[in-house]
Order: sequence, then structure tokens, then C-alpha cells
Amino acid sequence: MTTDRICDVLIVGAGATGSLAALTLAEAGLDVVCLEQGSWVEAKDHPHLHSDWSWQRRTNWSPDVNKRSHPDDFPVNSDSSQILMWNAVGGSTNVYGAIWPRYRPSDFRKGTEHGLQPDWPITYEDLA
Repeated sequence: MTTDRICDVLIVGAGATGSLAALTLAEAGLDVVCLEQGSWVEAKDHPHLHSDWSWQRRTNWSPDVNKRSHPDDFPVNSDSSQILMWNAVGGSTNVYGAIWPRYRPSDFRKGTEHGLQPDWPITYEDLA
């Protein structure tokens, strides 16, 4: 690796956001470099392709960085965070399960019911 390269944009982290930003900027003609702490994960190594997927989710492919033993991982205090952490190209998309629970009718009325935020401009029934 050379240390004297000059680029237009330096992006730290090649996770979902960093990768998309790099692609967008590169397609616009900018010279982009991504710095990623982790390594490349080969598609064949993803645990969902193997029969012991549920076991691997509890060990080396756990969403909890403190339960894994990958060389790119390091211990962190994740007690107060639900954020998935993964040091690799693609970041936490490597362990993201693409599971989005269906909203409930009350999710659209958090402002009215709890004063937490404005209500959605549409209702659950509008989408049903």
C-alpha cells in the first residue's frame, strides 16, 4: 500500500453508507479512497449458506462484536447500543438479516399517543 496517494475524497469505513458514497462520488468522476479496518468477506463464507447457520449466529457471526473471534474485531462496550458492529467491507450489512417487523397502527400515532414525535402524515389504514 502506498502512503503518498492524493485523492479527491477519503471515506473512512466501507460499510453500507461509505460504500454507496464512494460509488456515487466515483461515478461523478472523483478519485475516491475508502479506508476499511476489516477485510473482505467472501460470499462463500456467509453463514446463511451453511446448515449450521443458527449456531454461527451465536458465535463467529454473532451481531455482538464481543461474542465473535474474528481477527478484525476488538472488544467494545456495547451495553447501551443496539447498533450492529462489523469490521469488514460491507460493515454490518454482513450480519444484517433484512428483517423489518410490520408496523402497528399505533406506530403511526406516536405523537398523539406519547408526545414523542410528530404523527406520520398517513395512517396504518392508508397502507393496509
